[in-house]
Amino acid sequence: METDNEHNDQKNIPIESIKDAELLLQYISKQGLNIEERIVSTIVKAKHISHSHEWTPEIETKFWQAFNVAAKTVAPVTVISIKAIADPTKERLRFKTFSSLFNVSAARRCAMQYGILTLVIMVVLLIVQIYFSIGANTIKNIDQFNGKLIEMQTQLVSKAQEKGFEGTSESNKLLIQIDDTMEKLNVNLSFLENWFTILPLNRLGIGIDNSPLQRGSKSALDKLKQERSKKLKSTEAAKLLLQQIQLYILPLLYGLLGACAFVLRTISARIKTVTYTPVSKIGYRLRIELGVLAGLAFGWFAKPETTSSFVSLSPFALAFLAGYSVELLFFAMDKFVSAFSGK
Repeated sequence: METDNEHNDQKNIPIESIKDAELLLQYISKQGLNIEERIVSTIVKAKHISHSHEWTPEIETKFWQAFNVAAKTVAPVTVISIKAIADPTKERLRFKTFSSLFNVSAARRCAMQYGILTLVIMVVLLIVQIYFSIGANTIKNIDQFNGKLIEMQTQLVSKAQEKGFEGTSESNKLLIQIDDTMEKLNVNLSFLENWFTILPLNRLGIGIDNSPLQRGSKSALDKLKQERSKKLKSTEAAKLLLQQIQLYILPLLYGLLGACAFVLRTISARIKTVTYTPVSKIGYRLRIELGVLAGLAFGWFAKPETTSSFVSLSPFALAFLAGYSVELLFFAMDKFVSAFSGK
């Protein structure tokens, strides 16, 4: 009967809470915080009494009061945040998952996960950004060479009406310039075809029609204009693809990267102040999703630009800021809505 009573007393002793209180005392000592001696004494006595089966209601009352004072002393640091920051021991790792084999704290493991996610997003973003810039510059060159070609061919037609112009040095020089410009236009069209075929879109019949353009001669101007017009119309598919990348994919990726930057900065600050808790990961996930939404929303609100401005990075920088500072974006949206709703 006496053994049963001792067993029940042992069950009523808050062993885990005593360990938590001892953990708070360790933190207070390491940080050099002030705490009353009676608080330390009460927690230490509770630790030793828990092994001697002399736990009484009076002792438990004093222990919880001391525990409360110690918790208020270290606030906003908590027992949970201290455990999340501290590296786990080998005993705690014995039955954990594979991710725990790195012998790091929950906070550092979270930082590693979001750090890897950020690196992956940066690599994807760089690939898409480089692909986008190459295509935009190529189309810009095609438009420039096409404009020069039209100008020179118009000049050639005008001069051809003059008697004695054909066969002159001026005529030959102009024809050479047309041939040179046509060659450059061919090179860029060929490059655009290679750029486009990186994606499987050409299998859907959206690829670039890049059969060689006939080079300039006065007798073939009309046919040349028709061929050039046909080839250049096929670049509209590439322009459409660039527009979709500019308005949706890149703002989304930049918003995602901005959100990741904010999360990493927040994790770093919370590790430094020992305020990280595993529950914080829920907020981090929501922040990532809001960052994606903010970047995508910027793509919705952005005004479509012409091809010549595709290489501008300012809209993408704003999408990054929108993902990093989601509060400002939605605050501005709330102000905009309230201006019309009168609330």
